[in-house]
Amino acid sequence: MKRKIMIPVVLILIAGAVFTILFYRFRTRCVPYLVRLGCSEKLNYLPLLAEYMGSFEQNCVHIETTPYGTGKQSLVGLIGSEVDICIVGLGPFALEASGNDSLRIVASIATFYDLYSIVARKDRGIIEPSDLHGHRIGTTRGSSIHFFLDHYLLENRIAEDDVEIVFDKASELVSMFEKGNIDALCLRDPYIGQAIKGVGDMATEFRCSDLPSNTLNVVTSVDFIQKHPDVVEGFILSLIMAEDDFLSKSAAYRGFLLTQDQQKASDWDNHNTRLHVSLEQNLILELENISRWQIRNDLIESKVVPDYRKYIDTAFLNRINPQAVTIIQ
Repeated sequence: MKRKIMIPVVLILIAGAVFTILFYRFRTRCVPYLVRLGCSEKLNYLPLLAEYMGSFEQNCVHIETTPYGTGKQSLVGLIGSEVDICIVGLGPFALEASGNDSLRIVASIATFYDLYSIVARKDRGIIEPSDLHGHRIGTTRGSSIHFFLDHYLLENRIAEDDVEIVFDKASELVSMFEKGNIDALCLRDPYIGQAIKGVGDMATEFRCSDLPSNTLNVVTSVDFIQKHPDVVEGFILSLIMAEDDFLSKSAAYRGFLLTQDQQKASDWDNHNTRLHVSLEQNLILELENISRWQIRNDLIESKVVPDYRKYIDTAFLNRINPQAVTIIQ
């Protein structure tokens, strides 16, 4: 008889505990928190998908997006307190993290395997990659694109002294290319498309999907993490939910891209992109390689490769999806 009485009592206690937990989570997260997000207009696929699918709303995060021309600009916006969270590639992060202990990567969200390419002018005698010898090539200094260009030249056995690298803003480089002030440029879309359109049949494009890719990361400050840990966790959880939704709704998502920006949909079609919320060991290796390259090219004052494990906060993703974390701390 006692055993029969105890079973309902235990079930009631368990049900009460579950209700209390759910009620507490609902009560504490029912008011959306405004997150100022900074990201490139062209490469914010997963955050845009999370907003489209309603994932942010489900996790009580309200996004106010500030579009920047590049990931580097969005990171500068974070450092300047213009935004709370930003989406940025490896090159700009390694560049800005040198000597700045306040930045943290909390998740990687996308990897592009053929994001960058080189466009050259046929009328300058550039038909094959080897023809780049002795010509002027434009790119953006210290960026992931600059890193790609150096590796591309090395892959094609072209010494750095055999070409003249011209540094400027992407939009200025496109104009210089169209006017014939440079013979080739190394950038990403939409600038590559603009350069090709500008010179028409005189353009030839070189791609290489085997060279270093670019990984986009969610970056925030130590201060924001300490003050709003639940918001950071909700932001990451929203991206994971969007990633899961994408697997079954990719066609619908592409249709959504078309309604927002035809160029963005075209970029999606033309690039091999992997959307995946993770923190992988390879992230540290890639950051270290970029840092060594930056030191070798005098792009940063420090001559020591940072310990990037200190710049990566695995706590949130470890709680939400530990299988996505392979970094050894």
